Amino acid sequence: FEAVAAIPRVRVYDSAAWGRHHMLCAHHGALTLVDSRTMQAVPFAAPPDTRAIYVADVDAQGVLWVATIDQVYRRDPATGRWVLHVTLRVGDGEISALHHDAWGVLWVGTGDGLWMFSGAGAAPQRLVREQYTGVGKITDLFAHAGTLYIGGEGGLALLSQFNPLVMRSYWAPPRPQRRARSQVRSVRGMLLDRRGNVWL
Repeated sequence: FEAVAAIPRVRVYDSAAWGRHHMLCAHHGALTLVDSRTMQAVPFAAPPDTRAIYVADVDAQGVLWVATIDQVYRRDPATGRWVLHVTLRVGDGEISALHHDAWGVLWVGTGDGLWMFSGAGAAPQRLVREQYTGVGKITDLFAHAGTLYIGGEGGLALLSQFNPLVMRSYWAPPRPQRRARSQVRSVRGMLLDRRGNVWL
């Protein structure tokens, strides 16, 4: 691993790969673009009037998306300007995860629930707690083979993308015992390898 000294020494909330050689880092009130070939970091224009950017994502078309506490912005690839996509009424936690699936559905995870946004002109739909009981605050979202993986502080929930009100399966790691402090209960990140395996 190599440190990128040019990134401001503040907490980086999220990062997203953009193209073949760039990484977009979201941190307090700003965005930073890192070139993996030169390890140079330069400021990247963030949406106006944003205090903190918590999540960054890139969809299948290479379009950048970011989220603040309760708003999701889309970067117009033609003009380079940020466009407010949707504002959510977040109850007890900021937006903590974004994901675009292969069908263009935007999934938004918060500390208060899971939201889905099917497209332009459609209102965001909130999926109630009963659909992911035990997951708690959502920390990551990932779609693969028709299944939405929902990682949270309480474990992992799997939902069908074709019928998001039906849970296909649910798994939660056991709570740490006094003599088993090494057991992990919270899912912090997920990725898909070239063989189709999902890693937590």
